[in-house]
Amino acid sequence: MSGRSYEDSYLGKLRAKVGDMTVFAIAARAIVLDASDRILFIQRRDNEQWAMPAGSIELGETITECLIREVREETGLEVQSPELMGVYSHPRFSTPTAYGDTDQLFNLTFIVRTWTGDLLRETDETIDAKFCHSSEYPQLPSRYLELLDDFNRYDGRIVVK
Repeated sequence: MSGRSYEDSYLGKLRAKVGDMTVFAIAARAIVLDASDRILFIQRRDNEQWAMPAGSIELGETITECLIREVREETGLEVQSPELMGVYSHPRFSTPTAYGDTDQLFNLTFIVRTWTGDLLRETDETIDAKFCHSSEYPQLPSRYLELLDDFNRYDGRIVVK
């Protein structure tokens, strides 16, 4: 499940040129559901925070390819038929990265109800992964609480924030 290093990624190369200047980061996030409608959470290796599978797009990728790659790298699962749920670009969703830089996120969030493979609890990018019902969610950064609220109210109309 090895992905490219941060230094070799598009954002890493951009960061090397612009330093700590705030940049736009285009990313995909997955709300992966299992057959019991539990949501998949990963514990990131770089900062040990719980999150949902996500990551930045690379040059030459579509946003769907980015989503599929990130979910595979972080969980071992193969995404099938993702459904766009929301577009998040408001600056309040941006926070310092694990590398100490600030990116203004332009994030496309997808619901993934269909996938194949076996969940890997540990990968090069994660130290744990688990499906949870709402009463079992791990401690999450505040931006995820708003995202989960949007998911719970989702009626098929794309959320734009």
